Amino acid sequence: MKTFPEIFKKYTTQLWYIFLTPAMFFVIMGVYRPFGNPEALDMGRSLFVFNVTIMMCIMMVFLLITRSLFFALRKFLCNNLWQFIGWIVVEMAGMTFFIALYLTLMSGTGSYFYNLALSLQYTFLILIVPYGAITGVFVIISLNSPTVREVESVRFTDKNGQVRIVLLKDAILYIKADENYITVFYKEGDTVRDYTLRTSMTAITPLADRFGLFRCQRSYFVNPTHIVALRKDVNDMYTAELNVPGLIVPVSRNKYLELSRLL
Repeated sequence: MKTFPEIFKKYTTQLWYIFLTPAMFFVIMGVYRPFGNPEALDMGRSLFVFNVTIMMCIMMVFLLITRSLFFALRKFLCNNLWQFIGWIVVEMAGMTFFIALYLTLMSGTGSYFYNLALSLQYTFLILIVPYGAITGVFVIISLNSPTVREVESVRFTDKNGQVRIVLLKDAILYIKADENYITVFYKEGDTVRDYTLRTSMTAITPLADRFGLFRCQRSYFVNPTHIVALRKDVNDMYTAELNVPGLIVPVSRNKYLELSRLL
């Protein structure tokens, strides 16, 4: 998956990781009791349930911190799913060390490294189930949601990096450049409006590519979802007719075939 799903950057998604991951850990430990953990965690004092509860709380507090940090830095972190998985591995490693420290202090005997090995079982081998389940559910939701593309917002900035206008991608009809300015033409209800800002076609190209706007001519980007027809007139001039009466955008000869494949 090349583009990191926006659903993972929502705070409500972080809450699922914060609360559901430790809860599923508690259930797995309590019901299935893998790796002979009753003996290791009972400590000869009937402390199994108590220790599992404390371990769950350690996970919850740790995830509250890391997930809040992730949300605060979401614009800079994890631009793809593999980087997000790397973040999860770091979280699991951090929980491993803190749980090992707790077990060492609680037992009063045994080395930290023994408890670290024990903690690795509880984190990397058990938590892979809730982490995998939650991540998988949100990946499926992001891939199958019919409204994902409809609610994409395009933020147009000027040459100083200041946001001047924010538009839904599906509202944009086309973009026209004129020297050091661009004009964005968009639909607002049944009305076509335009907004001009100081920037260049080169500067907005990464943004346009990201949201599927097609550079149909040296000075034009067009939104392919609004094209109803491509035409070639008697003078070998190519144009794209949009789904707004009378609205036509020029298309260069070398872009004509490429654009036609998108329709």
